[in-house]
Amino acid sequence: MQRIVVSTALHTILIVTLLFSVVLSAQQAQSVAPVSSAPIPAQILSAKSVFISYGGQDSTPYPGNDWTYGGGLSRTYDQFHAALKAWGRYELVDAPAKCDLVVQVRSSFAAPSGPLRMRVEILDPKTHVVLWGFTEYVRHSSIQSRRDKYFDEALERLVDDVKSLAGPPVASAQK
Repeated sequence: MQRIVVSTALHTILIVTLLFSVVLSAQQAQSVAPVSSAPIPAQILSAKSVFISYGGQDSTPYPGNDWTYGGGLSRTYDQFHAALKAWGRYELVDAPAKCDLVVQVRSSFAAPSGPLRMRVEILDPKTHVVLWGFTEYVRHSSIQSRRDKYFDEALERLVDDVKSLAGPPVASAQK
């Protein structure tokens, strides 16, 4: 009988504690002021033309190792350029003097033993101030076809980052 009373008392304490935690969590959630989003630079949203700058791509930090990616050292730039052109949001121009934004794309290894890192920075062409940036990482694989697949997936995520920021193509942008 004493065992049942102790078990019931512990059960009751556990339920009361759980309910108290739920009520306290709900009160704290209500008392936290919502944080408004910082504005996206208007230049990114209103730009019609972009110059894509090749910021470089490191060669493999694994000499004698088979951790390379197909497509050569300009693969990140080439694929990014093709993806932005196909998207049609911006007119791609051939000189920074003709653009509203400079988009610099590069890839490098995060560390001698780290993954390949792809970086895009959106810059003001007049002041060279970085307005926005994105980084995506490429998964490792010892199999060439998988490395190339992971490369493509990371590049697609990078393009999606830019698309999410800039919004859909505008009617006046040329393809």
